[in-house]
Amino acid sequence: MFDKITLYYSKSTGKVKNFATGEHDMNFYGSDKEDFEHIYDFIVVYYDKFIENNFNHFVVVDGKLEFMVSNINYFRQVSTLEE
Repeated sequence: MFDKITLYYSKSTGKVKNFATGEHDMNFYGSDKEDFEHIYDFIVVYYDKFIENNFNHFVVVDGKLEFMVSNINYFRQVSTLEE
């Protein structure tokens, strides 16, 4: 099991775009490292299965990971009751 997860996010929007379990840096992108360094940055946090499964619902703001609640539709109508 992993104790950390690395999240790669857009420098312009803060939206998390990719992840790798464990602790990594931009060398994760190999020979494309320099290209990705222009658009992405990364943050390493403690591993959480919820983060892994929902990484695209997170954003990095001022160096901190935040969950984008606006992406969740809490009140989705599944069915209606007829009286």
